Amino acid sequence: MGFAFNEVPHSIGNVQAIQINPDGSNYGAADSSREGCAMGLDETDYKS
Repeated sequence: MGFAFNEVPHSIGNVQAIQINPDGSNYGAADSSREGCAMGLDETDYKS
């Protein structure tokens, strides 16, 4: 996927992530120490 990693870890601040599985299921997680959430949308959410 083209990710590059540093030799030494560093803090990144605020993180939300969504894992999309091959079977179509999703798993979301959010940094509990910050405001925010992990939210998945499908194509119907973008239609006006």
